[in-house]
Amino acid sequence: MSHMTPQAILGSSQRIVLKIGTETIIKNGSVHTEWLNSFAEGIAALKQRGKEVIVVTSGAIGLGRGKLDIDPTVATKDLPMPVRQQAAMVGQTSLMLAFSQALERQDLLVGQVLLTADVTEHFEQVANLRNACLSSLDKSLSPRVIPVVNENDTIATSEIAYGDNDRLGAIVANLLDADTFVLFSDVDGLYNDNPKRNPAARFIPHVEHLGIVWQYANDDLDGISRGGMMSKLRAIEHATLQRRSYVSGKPPFKQGATSIIAKGKDSIGCLQALMSSDGEETTRCTVFIAPLPVPTLPCF
Repeated sequence: MSHMTPQAILGSSQRIVLKIGTETIIKNGSVHTEWLNSFAEGIAALKQRGKEVIVVTSGAIGLGRGKLDIDPTVATKDLPMPVRQQAAMVGQTSLMLAFSQALERQDLLVGQVLLTADVTEHFEQVANLRNACLSSLDKSLSPRVIPVVNENDTIATSEIAYGDNDRLGAIVANLLDADTFVLFSDVDGLYNDNPKRNPAARFIPHVEHLGIVWQYANDDLDGISRGGMMSKLRAIEHATLQRRSYVSGKPPFKQGATSIIAKGKDSIGCLQALMSSDGEETTRCTVFIAPLPVPTLPCF
């Protein structure tokens, strides 16, 4: 079976959700400015092609950790909730400032959206999220605004927190009826073993049935990130399944978003490479496709 390239997938997509992980956007405890500027250039290029772009980002807690001099040897998942909340409160301002500066270089504006995990339980919140993120479709409003979504870690509790923004990204992709969901990671896709520990791990470029790849999800969460490969597969399962409408309650007739895991860390031209039109696979990534019909399965 022939597979669409990442370039073809993005080219045929109208609405794209881009999810950035903590390990991608942070370098040595601070914002990876060079990467973020390049990422903003990629967003501008997508906008010039008439695409609708929504960004879901992690990084607030990671940036706050650096500013508060929190012991870097302690994994974020092991920090007490009050410490994480304070780190998020401090780091979120730095995160949005960095996005604002990077996007303004491209004559774009950042639109901050903070969510809590129970957003899907409230009709009005879902409607407001759609209105806010899709406002660029309204010709009377500015198309320069790029929604940048993050979990509101400052008020989240262990009972209601998303836990990682891979899941948040998938939920946003479904709520906004995205065509494509791209997860930027510190690896370039799925392997049959953890490539950080096993140099001989085999790369898997395309996945059409998630059931056979769960065994390959070996997480390494000793650092500042809260989402590993298992988290990404769960998010992709949620994003690629037939989606139900949270607003209207209609049955799940529409197929979910095609998902892509691509390397972000230290890969400055990653998004541009994914958009390359020269027919070359300039960036290696894993494409996840869920062809119809897809059973509706519990994801989380």
